[in-house]
Amino acid sequence: MVAAVLLVSLLGLSAATRPEPAAGQRSVEFIRSSCGTTQYPHLCFETLSGYAATIQTSSMQLAHAALSVSLDGARSTSAAMGKLMAGATGMRPREAAAMRDCVENMEDSVEELLRSLKEMGKLGARGRGDIAFQISSIQTWVSAALTEEGTCMDGFAGSSMAGSVKTAVRGQIVNVAQLTSNALALINALPGPILCAIMFMWNPPFGSKSLSGLCVVMAGHLGVCSPSCFGRLVKMVAAVLLVSLLGLSAATRPEPAAGQRSVEFIRSSCGTTQYPRLCFETLSGYAATIQTSSMQLAHAALSVSLDGARSTSAAVGKLMAGATGMRPREAAAMRDCVENMEDSVEELLRSLKEMGKLGARGRGDIAFQISSIQTWVSAALTEEGTCMDGFAGSSMAGSVKTAVRGQIVNVAQLTSNALALINALVSTTP
Repeated sequence: MVAAVLLVSLLGLSAATRPEPAAGQRSVEFIRSSCGTTQYPHLCFETLSGYAATIQTSSMQLAHAALSVSLDGARSTSAAMGKLMAGATGMRPREAAAMRDCVENMEDSVEELLRSLKEMGKLGARGRGDIAFQISSIQTWVSAALTEEGTCMDGFAGSSMAGSVKTAVRGQIVNVAQLTSNALALINALPGPILCAIMFMWNPPFGSKSLSGLCVVMAGHLGVCSPSCFGRLVKMVAAVLLVSLLGLSAATRPEPAAGQRSVEFIRSSCGTTQYPRLCFETLSGYAATIQTSSMQLAHAALSVSLDGARSTSAAVGKLMAGATGMRPREAAAMRDCVENMEDSVEELLRSLKEMGKLGARGRGDIAFQISSIQTWVSAALTEEGTCMDGFAGSSMAGSVKTAVRGQIVNVAQLTSNALALINALVSTTP
């Protein structure tokens, strides 16, 4: 314990013997540094630096401000999309349908972000043991909001959409999607649940500043640790020593970088799926969002599967529309396959939306919700398999069969992987 106290004392002395930058400057630099970890750092700093006085050097306040900015953007975009739809004339049926879906997507996005912001304001209010569950719920809801925004843009994909409509929609959606992406990255960067719980042993459920000292330490900003931060560190020495005693070996080797831990977590989790290489290839790019969260991993896998099913459904539809000279059985199988893929997309979309609502109706419903998601993803996988089965047999033309299988096999493997990762939630969800 003496060594730990000496370490804390040395940290305090170093902070006391050098000039401390002004509070406003520290806050601005903290925001700039934190925004550097997001996908859109320039936008992040532009939209959050005006809140420096509130944020100070608190990761929690930073994430709260980012979420608030994203919600404001989603609300104004939702209103703008509604006006755009109401004032538009001469749109073709497909464009009008996509616009209606987009308005609904944005309404759902606003709902998810509002729920997340309210839950962030309640962190720790129901007891310290709930913090990890609450942060996980917030991550899930913000991810769902981001998915809704992406779904809106996807609805206007393809050359058949009028350029003016597509441009108007994208002009409204892209900015808010980037704000939501940044908010999610900053939420993911919040202190780990175990160390948050340690701090809660010494502090009451937090208001505006109680997490700031720990967040500074967790973010690696010991060099600008304030006296209040120093005081909290002293109070935490005993708890830190206890944690250290539980894992002395971990203290003697360097801790892998957060990004590396996330990548290894994805690699290990994908090893349990039927197509591990495809799983890792398609999900490792989401490491910053997934970190080491099984819930985020399953959500990302489901989102990738939905994207694949949508593009495959569109491709099979084009294949049928452009095919000539097919025999009656082949034409019937192609029509059935188009319907199968449309149903698959519907099941996956329903699953993704339900995953965004996990825990919203109370913890008792989580098992039922996961069971429903498993059922719908299984149904999607069955639809994809049924499509391929329709082209089985030697009587089917080789070229038609090959073209269809080439479209379906990959998305069926993605769906299989998503289902495996969702099934794994049963043992990891509290």
